[in-house]
Amino acid sequence: MAYVTHRRTADTVKDFLMTYRSTPHCVPGATPSLLLHGRTLRTKLHPPVASRPVNDRAIREKVTRRQEYLRRYVSGKKKRNLPHLSAGDVVYTRQPSSAKGHSRPSWQPTIIQSQVREATYRMADGRVWNASNLARR
Repeated sequence: MAYVTHRRTADTVKDFLMTYRSTPHCVPGATPSLLLHGRTLRTKLHPPVASRPVNDRAIREKVTRRQEYLRRYVSGKKKRNLPHLSAGDVVYTRQPSSAKGHSRPSWQPTIIQSQVREATYRMADGRVWNASNLARR
């Protein structure tokens, strides 16, 4: 940005930080300087007025409400149904296409040796696969 505007890098960084610190964020609805120092920064755009006291409780409640909303939104997403597999099952592993221009993967049969984690399996050849890349026979 400093190169494009033909300004010193230090001046450009100062202007950016001033803008960032004096711009309200969407979740708390307050500027970082207000949250950190309890007062707003004086900029060229602000008229000289007395600063209001920070209502810390209201800001914390707003942040908590937003976090709860996002938590419910993410947990409500439909999760992919993964196959229930066990050791000794014959499955197909999705092999990515090595040839250029081929978008369809090929499926190779293999046997599950053990389960590593909830959705991760070790095959007879020693390779580890995620269940999303496996299909029942």
